[in-house]
Amino acid sequence: MLRKSHTALVAVLTAGSLLAYSATGAPAFAQTAGSGYVQIAAAYSQVVQNVQYSLNQAGYNAGPVDGLMGSRSRSAIEAYQRANGLLVTGQPSQSLMEHISASSMTQQTVPQSTSVSGQTIVEIQSALRERGYDISAINGRMNEETAAAIRAYQNNSNLTITGQASDDLLANLRYQAQQAVPQSTVASKKMIIDIQSELRRRGYEISVVNGEMDEETAAAIRAYQEDSDLKVTGKATNDLLANLRYQDQQTQQDYSSYVRDVQQSLNARGYSAGPADGVMGPSTRNAIRTFQVDAGDEVSGRVDRQLLNRLDIVVADSGTGDQGESVNGNKREYVPVLSENFTDGNYTKNPTWNVFQGTFRVDNQRVLRSYVKTNLAQPNTIPQRTGDASKDLLFSVLEQAFQREGRGSQVDNGPTQAKIGTEVPIHNAFRMRMRVDVNSNDGRFVFGPYQNGVSNGYLLAYSIDNGYPAFRLLSVTRGKTQLVAEASDVPNLNDGKVHQIDWRRNLDGRMEAGIDGVSLLRTKSNTYRNDFDGFTFTNLGGDFGVRQILVEDRNRDLSSADSPQQ
Repeated sequence: MLRKSHTALVAVLTAGSLLAYSATGAPAFAQTAGSGYVQIAAAYSQVVQNVQYSLNQAGYNAGPVDGLMGSRSRSAIEAYQRANGLLVTGQPSQSLMEHISASSMTQQTVPQSTSVSGQTIVEIQSALRERGYDISAINGRMNEETAAAIRAYQNNSNLTITGQASDDLLANLRYQAQQAVPQSTVASKKMIIDIQSELRRRGYEISVVNGEMDEETAAAIRAYQEDSDLKVTGKATNDLLANLRYQDQQTQQDYSSYVRDVQQSLNARGYSAGPADGVMGPSTRNAIRTFQVDAGDEVSGRVDRQLLNRLDIVVADSGTGDQGESVNGNKREYVPVLSENFTDGNYTKNPTWNVFQGTFRVDNQRVLRSYVKTNLAQPNTIPQRTGDASKDLLFSVLEQAFQREGRGSQVDNGPTQAKIGTEVPIHNAFRMRMRVDVNSNDGRFVFGPYQNGVSNGYLLAYSIDNGYPAFRLLSVTRGKTQLVAEASDVPNLNDGKVHQIDWRRNLDGRMEAGIDGVSLLRTKSNTYRNDFDGFTFTNLGGDFGVRQILVEDRNRDLSSADSPQQ
């Protein structure tokens, strides 16, 4: 009879024997005398728990990690054994555990198959991400993350688990997508054709204009909606078509110009983008994809803001989804009011910058340089305002700088900040861009528009404290600082590269800011509703270089816009 301690699960079976694993991993048998039945206690096993955990980590769905042998654990073991050429038993063992561990060690770096193109991997990564698998970057590279997602998909789809990208895998993903996306019951065939045509002309992936609402069309619609700050539905509607046609009227000429600039820039870099004719054809799309793979960017094959930034093409569009307002029947657009890249080798004219404190210089690479020694205060000397040491330090340093500036004084060992600014009228709906390089692992800088004196206005702050970056939007009133919004997952810009910071404010006070084309924070503030009087950049400690400052606003009609300061 079974001992009373074996109480987990009892199975009554017909003649024969069934194997269960005890806590030691050894078989545990229990048989009634003379009954013809075998009773098995499915006891907890450390070996089973270890195997379950390792299989789940490898992308095989072994179910809960509970140390109890169930159907999902058995299926996952069988799948792993088949995928690795082992005898298929479906049973856990220490030798199996050792095989999984050794396999995971050798798969930390997954070589890209020589028979699979980067474009195939890109499409597989895109399809897996659409299905919710963990793909953090679509880059055309066969890494462990992609291999794990492939194994998980293969396991969930009852496919042979290899973890390898292949044309057969891509075909399966496409087939499953077509089965999952129902034909739209609302959109007519003609509407879908019109939407496909509009999307294709913009460089979105539409291989065939056929009026069919397939997964490729749905994915292209979702991509357009994301790029245009629209609600992402992936559905073809009359509103979507109207938006495409409106944007086409407003931006097609500029878009063709950008495509031509991209073609010229890619050709100059050795990428074969075809003739620089402003037409988005297959050669241009393939050249963009290749460039994006080489640059380590998400591969889309489209002309977008990140690509233009990478190619150093100045963007002066009319915003994303912000269609402006009319004044006397004329459309208001964003126009530059301050454009500075220091190509004249100085900051004393065109425009004229005022140095409020510290020193600046323009080096031989036409970069505005500023260095301020970082004097980190002791933690117990910093006022505890927010409970966040990094935030408290930024507020303390910034407000002390305003106080010293107000007294016109500097500490004995030199300035604690370097501040430069220029007077320029800026509408309360604006866009700003800074291209900077960061050469400090501890430091901080702020920039933004001021109103009624440089101690009032909005400031966008980037800081690194002990290697941890932060990105914050601040409101300053008479030198007193308030946090408006704070970003998460902020990149460390101290990497030897040039980075672009973008900041936009709409008429209703909505603001958005990001780095290198990635939106990091969105918020709304109406602390300042009137127009601004100028712009400042402040180094609060560290080594920074400024390569471009661009400020655009919507203060005047295009027909009567004054020339920007430059």
